[in-house]
Amino acid sequence: MFSLLFATTITTSAQEMKEAVDLYNFAAQSFKTESAKALDQLKQCEALCEKIEGEEVGDLKSKVQKLYPMIYFEVAKVEYRGKHYAEAVAAMEDAKRTAEAVDDRTTIKNVDKVLPGIYYNVGLQEQTNANYEKAVSLYQQVLNVNKNYVLAYVAMAICQDSLRQHDAMLETITEGVKAARMANNLKVETDLRYMGLNYLKRKGQQELDASRWTARSPHSARLSR
Repeated sequence: MFSLLFATTITTSAQEMKEAVDLYNFAAQSFKTESAKALDQLKQCEALCEKIEGEEVGDLKSKVQKLYPMIYFEVAKVEYRGKHYAEAVAAMEDAKRTAEAVDDRTTIKNVDKVLPGIYYNVGLQEQTNANYEKAVSLYQQVLNVNKNYVLAYVAMAICQDSLRQHDAMLETITEGVKAARMANNLKVETDLRYMGLNYLKRKGQQELDASRWTARSPHSARLSR
């Protein structure tokens, strides 16, 4: 009875191992053309590996973890081309997270090249929908990855102006002017300077109007007597 049970276990384990290997091979061979399906197959492979015991499965588990970053990166590219920016951001973040876990420097570098542009486009969507705080957060994420992504400074400053966060806006403009100058981007530098000067003019006019109103106020006149 014990021998029969042992033999059955070995047979079942071998079958599961074969299924796991087949799932992995499909994912490894097809992720460039069928990234979403490949990701699903790899997840199934990982789940199956958790049920299998033995040294052989350890090597397969390692290969699975190393394949995840590349597949997530391909999924993100597909979502981005389809203008599904939120999904693209999620997939890119998964690509970077899994790449860091296995020290996949190539994928990390590729993600850092592409991710700022995706964050920026999602930010533009939020800005168009008047979700300015979300947009500011996304533009900040752009700059966390790439401080030289100068368009993010312009968009962020516009959102901060809409939120009446003028101190933060002026700081964004100052940093943006520095970045634009370093990038030799005269247009962005000029746009940012204009935004800053325009705000200061508005602020000066508002203060002037307030002082004029106070000076002409009958209540103010009574107080001054």
